[in-house]
Amino acid sequence: MGLFDKKDCDICGGKIGMLGNRKLEDGNLCKDCANKLSPFFNDRRRSTVADIGQQLAYREANRAAVATFSTTRTLGTGTKVLLDENAGKFMVTSARKLDEANPDVLDFSQVTGCNIDVEESRNELKQKDREGKDISYNPPRYVYDYDFFCTIHVNAPYFDEIRFKVNDSSIKVEPPVSRGAVGTRSTFTPGSAIKTGGSVAPVSQPTPVPGGKAAPAFAGKAAPAGKSGPVPAPISSPAGKSGPVLAGKSAPPPPPVGSPASKAAPIGQTTVHDQFHSGGVQDTTNRADYAHQNIDYQECEALGQEIKEALTKVRQDVRDAAVSAQTPKLAVTCQSCGASTIPNEQGRCEYCRGAVAG
Repeated sequence: MGLFDKKDCDICGGKIGMLGNRKLEDGNLCKDCANKLSPFFNDRRRSTVADIGQQLAYREANRAAVATFSTTRTLGTGTKVLLDENAGKFMVTSARKLDEANPDVLDFSQVTGCNIDVEESRNELKQKDREGKDISYNPPRYVYDYDFFCTIHVNAPYFDEIRFKVNDSSIKVEPPVSRGAVGTRSTFTPGSAIKTGGSVAPVSQPTPVPGGKAAPAFAGKAAPAGKSGPVPAPISSPAGKSGPVLAGKSAPPPPPVGSPASKAAPIGQTTVHDQFHSGGVQDTTNRADYAHQNIDYQECEALGQEIKEALTKVRQDVRDAAVSAQTPKLAVTCQSCGASTIPNEQGRCEYCRGAVAG
């Protein structure tokens, strides 16, 4: 047979289209038959034709359980947990027409556990530059998405857990930004190396002289011996002008007094470069705290806990009832007729039907 030849479904015998085949361990399954399987079943590829046939028979019998299901309590919004407390059964579905969806109906006794977990994802926020292009903030900013998932562990023949999202849409949390935050500032101190014209030159320290005053630095050379006055400008500098010299080159004369450029840096520091963050720094270290302050986050968290507590309670009630049924009942004296009797399930005397304490 060719690669693209049509195959027959090993369940219903119908023809399978080019893209409609669902491989089994020992056969083929058509799309229509696959849609009849439980939505919580995910082990198709390792299932045999016989396994699928048995599950489809179970799913067909499940329709009768759906038809007699009487909802007494609903938990959830999009995907709901429906409880039939009178029959001790539940189902999980997002369908409105239950007879068409045929959701699996399970007993409370099949629940083995339930837990709620939260998944976090993030997306970077962008800003527009002058050309209208999206660029990152400096430092980057993010918005965080939170989704609540409920996992019900069950003892069922074709799946062992039911996992679904509690919230309809992701909960977005954007941590606040600290406005006016200053970025990094690079400085150098006398004696360090700075770059000038691609080369690195040391900056000399002022040379102490008698009288407590320091002679100005002169291209890495000390002031002439015995003199404490100004040092003549080097030959390479303009005549009659002096100033700090870097890497053998004379520096431009100082700016006029009172001009913005004449404002000195703090003593012992010379500012080389200032860089300011764009719009402040986003606080992402405490994003979990900000998430817990979100109203939608709180509502989903409460809803998840409600589902968990409800399923945990009905499971425990079933187990307590099973233990009570196995406990031997003791005979008591009926206060109405005086007979020695074992109370029935309603706590009444088996002879006179009067109420019995016991």
